[in-house]
Amino acid sequence: MRNVTKSGQHLARMRSRRGSASVLIVLMVVLLAVFGAMALTAASANLRLARRHADWSAEYYRFDASAERLLAAADREAGEEGAATALADRLTSLRVEGIADVVCRTEAGHLTLEAVAGDPEGRGIQVKLEWPVGEDGRVAEETPRIGRWSQFQKPFVYGTEPGGLWDGKD
Repeated sequence: MRNVTKSGQHLARMRSRRGSASVLIVLMVVLLAVFGAMALTAASANLRLARRHADWSAEYYRFDASAERLLAAADREAGEEGAATALADRLTSLRVEGIADVVCRTEAGHLTLEAVAGDPEGRGIQVKLEWPVGEDGRVAEETPRIGRWSQFQKPFVYGTEPGGLWDGKD
């Protein structure tokens, strides 16, 4: 009778383990699906970020190329003979692709050219070129000194109205 009881208990234990393999497999499938969805979401976010970075880089180098063309054109104009005021007029009338505005002024012994490559209201490169002006009113050097060559972008403004992302409504 003892043997029968032991084997009965053994059979009862075997019966209680019957669905555990199925539960374990279902749990593994659910975990794999969750981790797969997380990996897909992360890959999608990385792709969007990489595209945004590629667009920004292309735009930056387009602006930089425009600024380089402006520098080359200003360098050519400065090589011509004439007074600093005549050079300032020639530089102001320069039309270079990608340059919004060219502003020239003569002050304190320097001829200064300032321009923006790109969108002055959005993003671009600010360029400032300077030439020393001698006592005779002529540009003392043909090659300009670069006073500024810096990238800028419109600052991000946080909304002040209630709601939105921080309140969990978007």
